[in-house]
Amino acid sequence: MRRDWVVWLGCFLLFGCGAVWAQVPLKTSFFVIDSVHDLFEVLGALATVVAVCVAAANINTWKHQVNASADLELARKVVTALYRYKDKIMTTWGWAEFSVEQLHGDEKPTPELSDAVNETIQASIDESDNAALVLKDLLLECQSAWRLNFDIESTFVYMFSDRCSLVAKSYILWSRTYHLDSQVAARSEKSIRTHWSWFEKNKCENYSDAITHLERLLSKLERRIEEKLLLS
Repeated sequence: MRRDWVVWLGCFLLFGCGAVWAQVPLKTSFFVIDSVHDLFEVLGALATVVAVCVAAANINTWKHQVNASADLELARKVVTALYRYKDKIMTTWGWAEFSVEQLHGDEKPTPELSDAVNETIQASIDESDNAALVLKDLLLECQSAWRLNFDIESTFVYMFSDRCSLVAKSYILWSRTYHLDSQVAARSEKSIRTHWSWFEKNKCENYSDAITHLERLLSKLERRIEEKLLLS
């Protein structure tokens, strides 16, 4: 689309130059060439002008192709990061759901079992946090290269992942302290319930609803990227 405007602008300027040139009074002797040598000099000058115009057009085409290729590669990286982010976050969401179920259960986990489970939970949190950082870096690169702002869409996406991590981290602290320090355990339990209430408010209390909600948030980012590629 942008290239079409450049072509039309060039045509308009050429037409304007012709109109101005037509108004300039010239003697007929101006067009008379004294010798064959002068004729070849004129033709050589014209050939040089044509060659420069063709080279400029080719350079513009090449630049457009290079930019389009770079945009496509960046978009591919972002989409890949979005899918990886979704998988990692939903795993952490599963541990957040597990945390709430443990609070409601009658039997509390033993310290030995808690240590093994907590290690797995922490690994999931680390992976989801890393996936979020990769996505943030790529979106910042997009904003810099494309002059687009993804803050509105990304804020709600990161809010989902933050709540998952906070519930899971609070559970780890609760499982380590409920049999040792009742005050710390009580604060941890309150933190779990507070952060999980965000999922209840957004109707993400089961896996199906949670992944549907997350996909809806991610699709807004994907649409912005697709629109950018279509306009390039």
